Amino acid sequence: MKLLAADDLDATSFFSEGQPLKRGSSFELTVGVIVGQDGNRTTGPFVLRPGEMVQVVSKEVFRLPDNVTGHVTYKTALTRHGIWALTVGIVDPGWEGPIGTTLLNFSKVDFPVDRGQTFLRVTLFKHAKVPAALLPKAVTSPEYIRDIQKIASTEFPRTFLNSDAIAKSARDAVMDRMQKVGIAWITVIAAIFTVIQIVLTILPIGLNYLLNSPTNKSIDELAKGLEKVNGRLELIERGK
Repeated sequence: MKLLAADDLDATSFFSEGQPLKRGSSFELTVGVIVGQDGNRTTGPFVLRPGEMVQVVSKEVFRLPDNVTGHVTYKTALTRHGIWALTVGIVDPGWEGPIGTTLLNFSKVDFPVDRGQTFLRVTLFKHAKVPAALLPKAVTSPEYIRDIQKIASTEFPRTFLNSDAIAKSARDAVMDRMQKVGIAWITVIAAIFTVIQIVLTILPIGLNYLLNSPTNKSIDELAKGLEKVNGRLELIERGK
């Protein structure tokens, strides 16, 4: 496998449309179509806010021979601004069509995305020919863009990891937890008050029973009888 560089990088040999920017050992691809999260195309510039995503499609249309594979990576200059291309990888030999990716703003400031702006770079490797049965099917630019629009409108959230939904879910979970804890404490407090009311109701009755029980009356009568006996004994002793 050979990395193509310098004079081997003839754009007309690898692209049917567009004019990628030639570098020493790679081509830089430019934005041709911008697709918002509603699935609609926009002429740009598109303001990519912090945490938000947007779909972009290359202006350049590949036409790779059966003995060349492309390796697509993000632009280093964009990453310095906190802009990442999420879907990068391999362009198969024989591929005919544009390529697209998702740009994500990891920074804390707005970033304008406009047509003609470089957003990916591709290096090309020459190797043995690939059998025709293994080559991909050609895709026209309108077909590819329609597929991107469908995906953008049905599968991608407005923000990375759908932070709005995550925040709402976390908020709902906290409120549900607070409600459950509150109900539990109300139940406990109600039980405590019930016990207190029962105790306050029974306690006077118990004390009254203890103070006026037959046992207490018998003890009082026995004490009085002993006092009488002691009194008589004293009288007897005096009579001696």
